[in-house]
Formats: sequence, C-alpha cells, structure tokens
Amino acid sequence: MKKILILFLLFFFLSINTYAHKINFVNIKINFKPDGTFHITALLHIPHLLSTTEPFNFKKYNDKYEELIAISNEQFIEVLKKNKLKILNKFNFSFDGNIPEKTITFKLKDRKPIELLFVGHEKSYHVKEAFCQINITGKYPLFTKILTWENHWKNKKHFINIAMGEKIHLAPQFVEPENKKDILLKNLPASTWDVFKEFTFQGFIHIIPKGFDHILFVLCLFLSFITWPSLLKQVTTFTIAHSITLGLCVYGLISLPATIIEPLIALSIIVIAIENYVKKEIGHSRLYIVFGFGLMHGLGFAGVIKEMQLPADLRLSSLFSFNIGVELGQITVILTAWLLIGAWFRKKDWYHSKLVKPTSFIIAACATYLLVDRLPIF
Repeated sequence: MKKILILFLLFFFLSINTYAHKINFVNIKINFKPDGTFHITALLHIPHLLSTTEPFNFKKYNDKYEELIAISNEQFIEVLKKNKLKILNKFNFSFDGNIPEKTITFKLKDRKPIELLFVGHEKSYHVKEAFCQINITGKYPLFTKILTWENHWKNKKHFINIAMGEKIHLAPQFVEPENKKDILLKNLPASTWDVFKEFTFQGFIHIIPKGFDHILFVLCLFLSFITWPSLLKQVTTFTIAHSITLGLCVYGLISLPATIIEPLIALSIIVIAIENYVKKEIGHSRLYIVFGFGLMHGLGFAGVIKEMQLPADLRLSSLFSFNIGVELGQITVILTAWLLIGAWFRKKDWYHSKLVKPTSFIIAACATYLLVDRLPIF
C-alpha cells in the first residue's frame, strides 16, 4: 500500500507541472528580397510583447491588457514606439557575424479579447489576448552564407519560416529559448529531408517529454493488451483517428477551441483507465472508443502545427513528418513499458489485480486532476 501511495504522489506532482497543448513559440517569417533587402514579420501577443524578463504573472498580464485596450489605436502605437528598443532586443540576428541596421514598424492585428486556455502551476487561466504584427526591415549582403538568430525569450521558442522571394523556402527552423542558432542560407530551397528531420523531431518531443497526457493514454492502451495483435489494433486505430483530425484541422476544414479539446483529452484518459480497472479482458468495443478519443487527440496535436502558418508547399511534408515523430514517441512509450513491466509480469496470475488495477487508478487520478485543471469554470 505504501508503494502505491508513493507512486500516486509521484504521478500527481508530475501532472501539476504538465501543460496543455499551449502554443509556446513566436511565429517569425523572414523574406530575403533579390534587391538585397530583408523583411521580417512576427505576430506577437500584447502585452506579453512588453513584458519584462520577470516570471509571467497572469494578474499583471490581464491588468495591463485592460489598461492598453482602453486607449485609442494611435495611443497604442505610441506605447509600442516608446518600447521600440526593448522590442528590437527580442530579435537579435546577424549575417556572417555582422549585425545589420534595421528599422521596426507596428501593425495592429486584433485588439479584441480572445480567450485562450493556459494551464500552469495553479488553476486554469483564461487570458485575454490581442495581437500586434512586428515588421523589421533592413539590408543584407547578397552573398550571405550564415544567418545567426538569437532568442532572448525565457519561455518561448522562435519558429522561423525563411523564404527567398515568393516561392523558394528554407526548411522551417526552431530556436530554443535563451539560445541561438546558425542557419545556413545556402540550403535554400528546403530539401524534403531537412523538413522531415525537423518536424519528426518536433513530433517526437511533443510526446516525450512534453505530452504527459498522451503518455498516460498510450500507457492505458498498453496495460489492457493480452496479445501483441490486440495492442497493435488499438494503437493503429488511435493513429488513424488522430491522423484524420490532425490533417483536417491543419488544412482548416475543422476547428474546435482548446477550452473544449483539452478537457476532453483528459476525460478520454479517465474513461480508458476506469475500463482497465474494471475489466480484466477488453472487448472489441474498445476499438470504437479508442477511435473516438483519437479524433480528439488529433485536434490537440493540430493546434501546434496550425499556429506555425507553414507555406503551402511545406504543409503536407511537415504534417507527415510531425505525425511520424508522434508515432515514434508512442512506440517508445510502449517499448519502455514493455521492458519495465510487460516482459516480466504480463503472464503472472496477479498481473491485473496487483499491477493493472493500481496503475490504472493512479492514471485516472492524474487525469482527473488534469480535467479539473483544464475546465474553464475553475
């Protein structure tokens, strides 16, 4: 009993640090013109744009938003101009080691309240968002080989789309928070292999280590299997389902807000965990349940890719690669569980009573916490 309690507390505190499918990157587009000029656009949240490097405070965020939303567009632009140097410091870059002269302008995209779900260390917050497009222009040496990009944000990746003119694109680049990256411009246009590597990696880390809820769901599927073919059927069904909604959402054919999807994903884990606890053998009906919940998980995955605003010619290859990464992550979870549990205990008489039931209880408890944490009413 003590061991079960320790495991429960471990999983519980892990779940406290778990985020939903929050968009944690700044979307940046760079276009190198044939005349030697570059144009950079970045869509940023307000007033996060003006925030300091201190820890993010939701109350201050909303208070600042209310203050800014009350002023006119002209006054708002003046606020941005006064913070021009501070904003430019968020975008440090150089060409072959040389820092270019650059100018910055602002364009308001949307100053109306938009509800977005943020799941943090406390309860769920509905943070009001407004958007501003940052435009940075300047000149670059025509034979530049390396663009060095620095990300000085503490908690956001930079997702960079680079184009030469209108049609030639470099493979999208991710620059981690408080880091920098050398980008070889000679790699224009993007190769299929470059896109495959980048998005397969992003799909994998979306499961391990960032996809705590998806890990719990896959573990539920693993715990219920009797034979490898039965497990393969469940995983394949889940893969097909989330691939369908992932594709439809990325191409703009369907869309649901995170305030609906995130609680449903947590609920899906609870349902599967309870079924594992109650039933020693899972019937064919499980496949229909897994398919339905897989559709929801796909919508969760899609939010990440959709916000990247990928060029049309890279959308299909990046979608396919991201999905491959997700599947590799799921396979890693299953193989790890097999090596730690299945290979040793699956055929024991007490496997269900002493291992599946306690573990399912722990998973259901963690998912219940996630569900409550993600409900808008809390």
